[in-house]
Amino acid sequence: MPQSWQEALLPGPVPGPKQPATYLALAAKDGSVASFVSTAAPRLEWTDPEGEVEVVQEFTDKPEAQILNSDYDGRYLAYSVTWSYEVFLSPWSIYVWDTTMGGEPLLIGNSPEGDYPDGTAGVAPLPDVAVHGGQVAWVEFDPTSEDPFSRSLVVYDVETDESTVIDRGPFSPVERVGGSVVLPAMTPASDVVTWTVVPMSDSEPVVLPTEFRDSSFAHILHVSDAGMAWADNRWSLWLWRADTSESMHLVDGVAPDGQLVTWLDAVTFSDELLAFRLGTDEDQFTYVLDLRSMSYTQLPQDGPRGEFTVYPSALEVRYDAADLNSGYPGPSALATTQELPPLPKCG
Repeated sequence: MPQSWQEALLPGPVPGPKQPATYLALAAKDGSVASFVSTAAPRLEWTDPEGEVEVVQEFTDKPEAQILNSDYDGRYLAYSVTWSYEVFLSPWSIYVWDTTMGGEPLLIGNSPEGDYPDGTAGVAPLPDVAVHGGQVAWVEFDPTSEDPFSRSLVVYDVETDESTVIDRGPFSPVERVGGSVVLPAMTPASDVVTWTVVPMSDSEPVVLPTEFRDSSFAHILHVSDAGMAWADNRWSLWLWRADTSESMHLVDGVAPDGQLVTWLDAVTFSDELLAFRLGTDEDQFTYVLDLRSMSYTQLPQDGPRGEFTVYPSALEVRYDAADLNSGYPGPSALATTQELPPLPKCG
């Protein structure tokens, strides 16, 4: 990693057992940041591009509250909250907050009550949220169906203050590309994935890349305003940028040590950077690809393990805690993309 990047990404102090820990929930392209402060009375904070900080919501009587997922459309911040440390069994709620007007966030959704026909808790699946043009979308349990794999796609409209079930099917959580929600659907009885594209707020529907639609196996790793990244059946990494009509083949399924890649994860990207982690049966490698110069850097193999996270305007590196069983985070660092000069082009 070049010296300029090392200096920009110097890890900060590790919070002690009784100190608040701050987690980045979102770093928007305009420089706004949403942060979750984990204390005995957790809170969600919003920092605008001028550096002004506002408390969006305080969870004074909910010490186990956590931000599950968030999205931002330039005005509205949508986010989902779980209320218990037993996340996969936790009730959840969804809120939307107007960053322009401020005030109290609006509660727009709660986990359905009751269980699935097979006894699975109705809180599943945990909801990722997508927001565009003042419309918030998420997938939840479908109480009208006897099919245990059926889900409802719900869209809430800020202007009308109404929620509508747009579609039903065996959907996975929502992903958003630009102004469209992309929904993968598959049941255990079939190994065929179908894709539903739902435009939001009168947007034109996004056209999925040919290489993705024609793949016999496509595992979505990350979707954002910038496009889509996925792995094929050989664990090769592909990237489609929404501002182009072409896909890029980035990793060919072979690790630097010559071993076959057996997994890919921690993929995030923006218009300028892409982070990913790949592994073999024997090792793992953590990278950032600079899309400005098509060069890459990585966490040193002889250093602490961790992962990069790319946001629309920033890069975060979070290292593993020295004691993985402590329940406390390891050191982390955050740098804006402007603080990271383009990596030198590979020779």
